[in-house]
Amino acid sequence: MTQVIPGATRWIMTEIPADSATASAPVVHATNSVDFVTVVSGSVDLITADRTVELGPGDCVVQLGAEHAWQNRGSAPCVMSVIMLGTDWTATGQETGTVET
Repeated sequence: MTQVIPGATRWIMTEIPADSATASAPVVHATNSVDFVTVVSGSVDLITADRTVELGPGDCVVQLGAEHAWQNRGSAPCVMSVIMLGTDWTATGQETGTVET
């Protein structure tokens, strides 16, 4: 999990190994950022408190600091491009959540 200080921006490429479902349970985490996630290749499940959504190449998600986990049940690694905008959720009073696009 990468944290970003409020006001900062970070752009990362991340890879989730193939068949991570057989590894230990997915790590549930939340960030202090607005995350714009695009799946570049492979597939991955986005797991939130109330649902699991399978994402594939070209799918995009906006994460607003919500608790979530990533799990790759596929046979190929999943590569994602993530732009993270650091924010201070406690100062904004805004609710956290997930927006699918």
